Amino acid sequence: MCETITYTESYWTVCWKWIFPYPCKKYRTVTRWCCFFSWLKESRWGVFCTLEGCAGGQLYKWTAFCFGLFGSETYYNITKCFGSAKSPQGSCAPLGIGRVFEGLFQPSHGTERKPR
Repeated sequence: MCETITYTESYWTVCWKWIFPYPCKKYRTVTRWCCFFSWLKESRWGVFCTLEGCAGGQLYKWTAFCFGLFGSETYYNITKCFGSAKSPQGSCAPLGIGRVFEGLFQPSHGTERKPR
Protein backbone atom coordinates (compact mmCIF):
# COMPACT_ATOMS: atom_id res chain seq x y z
CA MET A 1 0.00 0.00 0.00
CA CYS A 2 1.41 3.39 -1.00
CA GLU A 3 0.51 6.78 0.42
CA THR A 4 1.77 10.35 0.61
CA ILE A 5 3.19 11.35 3.98
CA THR A 6 4.07 14.87 5.11
CA TYR A 7 6.35 15.35 8.11
CA THR A 8 8.81 17.81 9.63
CA GLU A 9 12.47 16.86 9.63
CA SER A 10 15.46 18.53 11.24
CA TYR A 11 18.89 19.05 9.72
CA TRP A 12 22.15 20.70 10.68
CA THR A 13 23.60 23.56 8.65
CA VAL A 14 25.90 26.56 9.02
CA CYS A 15 24.40 29.82 10.25
CA TRP A 16 26.09 33.20 10.42
CA LYS A 17 26.21 35.71 13.23
CA TRP A 18 27.88 38.79 11.80
CA ILE A 19 31.01 37.25 10.22
CA PHE A 20 31.21 34.19 12.43
CA PRO A 21 29.88 30.81 11.27
CA TYR A 22 28.31 28.45 13.79
CA PRO A 23 26.38 25.16 13.54
CA CYS A 24 22.62 25.46 13.86
CA LYS A 25 19.66 23.15 13.60
CA LYS A 26 16.86 24.01 11.17
CA TYR A 27 13.54 22.39 10.28
CA ARG A 28 11.69 21.83 7.02
CA THR A 29 8.42 20.24 5.97
CA VAL A 30 8.91 17.31 3.60
CA THR A 31 6.38 15.34 1.55
CA ARG A 32 7.34 11.79 0.59
CA TRP A 33 5.60 8.97 -1.23
CA CYS A 34 5.94 5.87 0.99
CA CYS A 35 5.12 2.23 0.22
CA PHE A 36 4.88 -0.75 2.54
CA PHE A 37 6.39 -3.66 0.59
CA SER A 38 5.45 -7.19 1.62
CA TRP A 39 8.65 -8.25 -0.21
CA LEU A 40 11.45 -6.29 -1.85
CA LYS A 41 14.21 -7.87 -3.96
CA GLU A 42 17.46 -5.91 -4.39
CA SER A 43 19.97 -7.01 -7.04
CA ARG A 44 23.34 -5.28 -6.68
CA TRP A 45 25.61 -4.58 -9.63
CA GLY A 46 28.51 -2.70 -8.02
CA VAL A 47 27.46 0.96 -8.00
CA PHE A 48 23.79 0.56 -8.89
CA CYS A 49 20.90 -1.68 -7.87
CA THR A 50 17.77 -2.92 -9.54
CA LEU A 51 14.86 -3.25 -7.15
CA GLU A 52 11.45 -4.80 -7.48
CA GLY A 53 8.84 -5.10 -4.79
CA CYS A 54 5.20 -5.85 -4.11
CA ALA A 55 3.07 -3.22 -2.36
CA GLY A 56 -0.68 -3.69 -2.09
CA GLY A 57 -0.73 -6.31 -4.87
CA GLN A 58 1.06 -3.95 -7.31
CA LEU A 59 4.55 -4.69 -8.66
CA TYR A 60 7.04 -1.80 -8.66
CA LYS A 61 10.45 -1.86 -10.40
CA TRP A 62 13.18 0.79 -10.36
CA THR A 63 16.93 1.33 -10.32
CA ALA A 64 18.96 3.27 -7.76
CA PHE A 65 22.58 4.05 -6.98
CA CYS A 66 24.04 1.92 -4.22
CA PHE A 67 27.38 0.62 -3.17
CA GLY A 68 27.74 -3.03 -2.35
CA LEU A 69 29.01 -6.36 -3.47
CA PHE A 70 27.45 -8.13 -6.39
CA GLY A 71 24.52 -10.33 -5.46
CA SER A 72 20.92 -10.11 -4.38
CA GLU A 73 18.93 -9.85 -1.19
CA THR A 74 15.21 -10.16 -0.44
CA TYR A 75 13.59 -8.16 2.36
CA TYR A 76 10.14 -8.76 3.85
CA ASN A 77 7.69 -6.26 5.41
CA ILE A 78 9.72 -3.12 4.71
CA THR A 79 8.69 0.50 4.14
CA LYS A 80 10.52 2.64 1.55
CA CYS A 81 9.92 6.34 0.89
CA PHE A 82 10.57 8.23 -2.36
CA GLY A 83 10.65 11.85 -3.48
CA SER A 84 8.07 11.21 -6.20
CA ALA A 85 5.44 8.58 -6.99
CA LYS A 86 6.42 5.40 -8.81
CA SER A 87 4.23 3.75 -11.45
CA PRO A 88 3.18 0.13 -10.93
CA GLN A 89 4.53 -2.32 -13.53
CA GLY A 90 1.87 -4.99 -13.03
CA SER A 91 0.37 -7.14 -10.31
CA CYS A 92 2.10 -9.47 -7.85
CA ALA A 93 1.50 -11.93 -5.03
CA PRO A 94 1.45 -10.03 -1.72
CA LEU A 95 3.78 -12.43 0.09
CA GLY A 96 6.80 -13.70 -1.79
CA ILE A 97 7.59 -16.25 0.90
CA GLY A 98 4.15 -17.79 0.40
CA ARG A 99 5.17 -19.03 -3.05
CA VAL A 100 7.98 -21.11 -1.58
CA PHE A 101 5.70 -23.01 0.80
CA GLU A 102 2.43 -23.04 -1.15
CA GLY A 103 2.34 -26.85 -1.67
CA LEU A 104 3.66 -27.79 1.75
CA PHE A 105 0.34 -28.28 3.55
CA GLN A 106 -1.61 -29.96 0.77
CA PRO A 107 -2.15 -33.70 1.28
CA SER A 108 -0.10 -35.94 -0.95
CA HIS A 109 -2.17 -38.56 -2.76
CA GLY A 110 -1.41 -42.23 -2.25
CA THR A 111 0.42 -41.89 1.05
CA GLU A 112 -2.58 -41.48 3.34
CA ARG A 113 -3.11 -44.18 5.99
CA LYS A 114 -6.38 -46.09 6.08
CA PRO A 115 -8.36 -45.95 9.33
CA ARG A 116 -8.41 -49.21 11.34
